[in-house]
Amino acid sequence: MGKSSAPLLPRTPRTVPRRWRTWLTGFLVGATLGTVVLTTWPWPTTIVSLPGTPNTFTDNPSGQFLHISDIHVDAHYRQGATLDSYCHRHAKHSDDEDSESVGRFGAPVSSCDSPVKLVDITFHWLKRTLAADLDFVLFTGDSARHERDDRLPRSVDEVVMLNRYVASRFLALFHPDITPVIHVVGNNDVEPHNLMEPGPNPMLQGLYEAWQEYIPIDQKDLYLTMGYYRRILQPGKLLVAALNTQWFHSSNDAVGACRKADHPGAQQLVWLQDILEQAQSTGAQVIIAGHVAPEFDDYYNSCYKRYSRLVVKYRDVIQGQLFGHNNKDHFYFLANDADSRRPNVKNTLLPTALDANDNLPGVSIQKGVPSLIKELMKHYKRVWADRKTTQYSVVNISPSIIPTYNPTLRKYRYVTGSTSPQFKRPYGTLLDYDQYWLNLTDANEQFTELGSPLYEPDFEFLYSARQQYNMPDLTTESYLDLAYRITQNKTLRREYAEFLCVMTNLHGGAYNDA
Repeated sequence: MGKSSAPLLPRTPRTVPRRWRTWLTGFLVGATLGTVVLTTWPWPTTIVSLPGTPNTFTDNPSGQFLHISDIHVDAHYRQGATLDSYCHRHAKHSDDEDSESVGRFGAPVSSCDSPVKLVDITFHWLKRTLAADLDFVLFTGDSARHERDDRLPRSVDEVVMLNRYVASRFLALFHPDITPVIHVVGNNDVEPHNLMEPGPNPMLQGLYEAWQEYIPIDQKDLYLTMGYYRRILQPGKLLVAALNTQWFHSSNDAVGACRKADHPGAQQLVWLQDILEQAQSTGAQVIIAGHVAPEFDDYYNSCYKRYSRLVVKYRDVIQGQLFGHNNKDHFYFLANDADSRRPNVKNTLLPTALDANDNLPGVSIQKGVPSLIKELMKHYKRVWADRKTTQYSVVNISPSIIPTYNPTLRKYRYVTGSTSPQFKRPYGTLLDYDQYWLNLTDANEQFTELGSPLYEPDFEFLYSARQQYNMPDLTTESYLDLAYRITQNKTLRREYAEFLCVMTNLHGGAYNDA
């Protein structure tokens, strides 16, 4: 590995059993980062509570899982720093009126990453509230901070350490054998960001070591070479295909597209098709999880087309396509005719603009939201009009922990039994989700007023799909109906626009033009 700007995590003895090595590593992270590396890495010292609360699958009609994405922890974040320093440095002069200082828990609507304190309170809140009732967790990537600050370049060692740190936080809550965490590789989980080649290599080796407690041992070799894997949650009933979307991502110049059989993207599509075919033949259901969502301008053209046709072909066994990266709360549809039915959202998605300009300050967060809303409305109208002649599969994007807008996470409910007529849906059918958010503006103001270092704000319930959108379940058919209703109902459209940018009011009234 290359040189690191900070010490590596402490090693644990090889004589310790594999499972406990990572737990002990997490414990040592908490102890060591508060002392040895305090000057460069001010990590918290209250990390671990071992082991996670037991939580097994049952035959109850429904189970629950968590979708969390884009943590982007940044140990260089400084309370009181300026926005134009990416929250890394204080103003040179205390009376500098042009420098807006940032709060303790993060800077909403900015290009800053997540402070350690935000990660702290997120996991503390999960422990107090949702953790004990979860069957599994989907973490759709990006543990590491962005590579935006030229004065603080990242290294492979730092990216790996940030992944190990985030993994230790999950391990403090979720026993690998009881509540599995399925992680996927994000475009900022590699160094340089966006660029990735097949392994074995130090990058994939480091990521595997960070997440190995949650990666099935029979998937180790596949992960070390390709960074994707599958996790069986309920044998013969439900599994997760954890994609490495870097093989599809058009910003990854290190690989080709999906045109040739030896392209990593093409190999991943063959692997995914094998999983879907086997599920179809055995009656199992599949949840697809990934980081960068399948959007035309984010994927190589050949990868986008092949992926779209594949998920539409096997839509009967795919219970969800859950992605992160975009930070916005929205959904859209993939079609078997991938060219004519794709959403036209070019240059409207925030992460595309940011990732292309990570080394440039002053990227406008506000740009994109109104345009995206307008394009989504056009997309929904086209899809509804063609629903009888075109087959679709829905894609869901969850907002993020990083305060691009406001920190958000999502708890899903899904079918696990069939004890009554209303539960005749297949095992794994997504029924509903509850969305929780943290109002960072209020949290920072409350901390300032109280002046107590012990103050921790709580995430709050924002909405549920069933209550807010009157959805019977989260199938493609239900989302088609919702898409139509959004285009027809201005009140519903306004609420959807507010949720899309997590209550930051950046929609600019675009819902009026639909």
